Amino acid sequence: MRELRKVFNPVSGMKSEKDIEKGYRKIVSAYEVLHAKSQQMREEAEKTILYERMLDFARTLIFPPKSITAEDLKNEYWKIVQTKCRQELKAIRASITDFDKLLTSLSTKYPDESQLLVELRESVEKEIEQEDMKSRRETKDWSQQQSKLDCSL
Repeated sequence: MRELRKVFNPVSGMKSEKDIEKGYRKIVSAYEVLHAKSQQMREEAEKTILYERMLDFARTLIFPPKSITAEDLKNEYWKIVQTKCRQELKAIRASITDFDKLLTSLSTKYPDESQLLVELRESVEKEIEQEDMKSRRETKDWSQQQSKLDCSL
């Protein structure tokens, strides 16, 4: 994720700048932890599918074994992320909720900045959407690349 000033430049002059920075940093940190763990989940998805294919081949003895598609990899990856990254996903949701609560309390504390806080919230929501889209795109690219490697074996 981008730094806060690139997401919402007017934050620099706000009275609550430090609180906002701290809250936003929690979101960024939660995404960084998930991203690091999700890299491990890619490897696990590959191993799981390879293992399943080997078991299928051992049961059926049909040669060549069923190839691994990009869709197979992508589905297995998301299944593993949903089960093994629960804590990280929960931390992301909690950090977003905390940030939202912070902005609500700051708009009460600094009513003169309430419009800026609304705009900030919208900008951060867009940044989160872009981060999620980026993650989906990276997963799609990875799964397509890996399935091509599988086809060449």
